Amino acid sequence: MQIIKLINHPLAFGLELVLFFGVGYWGYFQCKTTLAKWGIAILCFMILVILWALFAAPKSGMRLKYPMLNIFKLLIFSAGTFAFWNSWENLVGDSLHLAFYFECWAVISGRNILSLISRFF
Repeated sequence: MQIIKLINHPLAFGLELVLFFGVGYWGYFQCKTTLAKWGIAILCFMILVILWALFAAPKSGMRLKYPMLNIFKLLIFSAGTFAFWNSWENLVGDSLHLAFYFECWAVISGRNILSLISRFF
């Protein structure tokens, strides 16, 4: 069970980083001028990082509790999925399903995924 935790935490963190990158990447391609591109990209990135740090970070003082935390993660990862789909529509159009599966995995990660896995072993 300890090995599953050791694998789950870095994967969840990596997924969060991909989420932040995806939203910033989407923001970059929303404007025409270079200054506006960078401004929107950084703004989108920072808004998502601040929301995550306030409500979903493990050591946050305002961390949401169980049902609301999963709903918050579902909404945030849905925004990231939309950002990737909208940005890389031609390149990654069919892998939207894969992003959705990662989103669902992120929502049930941690204690919940361990309880699901422990049923099979």
